[in-house]
Amino acid sequence: MDHYRPAVILDSDFKYSTRSLISWPVTFGINQPARLELAIGKARPFDLVFEVGANEGSADLGGLPITRLSLKHGAGKQSINFSSPNPQAMDQLTVTAGATDLEIRNLANANFAEMFAEGGAAAFRFDFSGTLARDAAVRVTTGMAAVELNVPATTSATITTETTLGSAEVGDGFMKKGGAFCNEAALAGKTPTLTIRASVAMGSIRLRAV
Repeated sequence: MDHYRPAVILDSDFKYSTRSLISWPVTFGINQPARLELAIGKARPFDLVFEVGANEGSADLGGLPITRLSLKHGAGKQSINFSSPNPQAMDQLTVTAGATDLEIRNLANANFAEMFAEGGAAAFRFDFSGTLARDAAVRVTTGMAAVELNVPATTSATITTETTLGSAEVGDGFMKKGGAFCNEAALAGKTPTLTIRASVAMGSIRLRAV
């Protein structure tokens, strides 16, 4: 059982929930939790749905032709990376999280038109590095959460923050204009543009240029 590596290969249109596989009663021994590895094909574009309960996990979705992505996390720690650009235009990326520590890196590579993120007592770290191929809009709404937004200085970005009994920390590289924070690339009229609106109640927002 030391080399047991369950894998699922999907190379057609599908909507997929990881919940059924994660609930498999796979046991390697005392203090040896099961490990799930998925290999997903790139032959055709597809919608992808991750539904995860209380666990820790990571996924690299770089290069996958995803047209719509839904990430649903209950609790635990999750890390998602788009290490290379999505060759397919993604209509929507949706994140729903409970008491989750969630990091998503290289989000510009996801090639989404719209992104929605909602959370309760969560910690969100969204890194928008990568190649922004078209205009993209992001809406983040959380409760008692800590939200960190990292935006490359070379990516045109406009960010609006709203806090209720919370705080907003804006790092160097952003200037207030028309009620929003803009970086130098946005002020210079560079396109495409990333537009972010973040709302936090009894939490914090941290905006950084990377």
